[in-house]
Amino acid sequence: MAIDEALDRLEAQLQEEGQRVVSSVRGAVRALQERDVELADEVIAFDDEVDQLFLAIEGSIKSLLALQTPVARDLRLLLAMLHINLLLERSADSSVTIAKLSRLVVDADPDPALVDVLVEMGERAER
Repeated sequence: MAIDEALDRLEAQLQEEGQRVVSSVRGAVRALQERDVELADEVIAFDDEVDQLFLAIEGSIKSLLALQTPVARDLRLLLAMLHINLLLERSADSSVTIAKLSRLVVDADPDPALVDVLVEMGERAER
């Protein structure tokens, strides 16, 4: 496979991962706002899909680096994709943390300031 085709495929995978992460962030924030334990459980379970995408993308990038000898432009793009992939996976992990915490505090009175900050963070992720 030509490197340009591989890069296009990687870009599509990163976009898919990004969409899943945005869904995860939205779900975690909504679970916290609405005290929805079922939604929190879905966000937690959904993380496995993001983890699988992360590993597949990382493996593809490593393979391209090892087998294709990319030129400087492609190398920079691959390194950026590697970094983006890691940041997306970390964001998904943060969503899981919020979902787990929302399950723990479902019966507690929420701190409005904290909820507002988390909602604002979630809204920023959507932009």
